[in-house]
Amino acid sequence: MKNVLILMLISGAIASAAPEGSEIFKKCAICHGDKAQKHSLNVSKIIAGMPESTIIKTLKAYQSGELNQYGFGQMMQGQATKLSASEMKAVARYVASLPPVEPSKESSKEKEEQSANDLEYNRFTRDFFQANPNATFAEATKAWKAKQAAAK
Repeated sequence: MKNVLILMLISGAIASAAPEGSEIFKKCAICHGDKAQKHSLNVSKIIAGMPESTIIKTLKAYQSGELNQYGFGQMMQGQATKLSASEMKAVARYVASLPPVEPSKESSKEKEEQSANDLEYNRFTRDFFQANPNATFAEATKAWKAKQAAAK
């Protein structure tokens, strides 16, 4: 009985120390959207609802430098290398649990305006990470907001 209790305590401690996928994903939301609903940098597939195994495989390929999808391999490698195996699994599980995104019902004008805004943001983000490959998404967000404020 004592051994079972100890095992239960250890299991509970390990489970509570496991990373929370939604918290880890907050770093990804700047490009992928808060619910993984965006075409990251206006070019990638929407990842919400993607199978967990596909996400892990893709992150590992970015992590090793084997993948340079959409020309953002260096940026994704910089982010993926910061993830431990358990964090990668947690974020993959979280993204896989999100509902797939339905096709947009926006008008053509709304889509064009959003595309222009996304394109400007995407160029900024690309240039920022190329100039600062070890930067964090928080730093990119701060720089983007400063640029937007200066433009007003």
